[in-house]
Amino acid sequence: MPATISRYKHNNPVSYTLGMSVTLELLLRMPEAVDAVFLSSNIEENENTEALCSLCERHRIPIKKNDKAFNIFVICFP
Repeated sequence: MPATISRYKHNNPVSYTLGMSVTLELLLRMPEAVDAVFLSSNIEENENTEALCSLCERHRIPIKKNDKAFNIFVICFP
């Protein structure tokens, strides 16, 4: 399934995590459930963002910049 952003609907098979800690936790525990990571272009570079990018690279999860849809990062998973 391609990673797209749409308004959340209860019966939609796509869900989101919002925030660094829950996003990292999901990447650490269930990377196979992650379709893509969406980042704001003005996110601060620090050890957490480095860890997030490293996990995405290791698991071949695309990272997409998307300021229009989110001001914080989001993961979509089926």
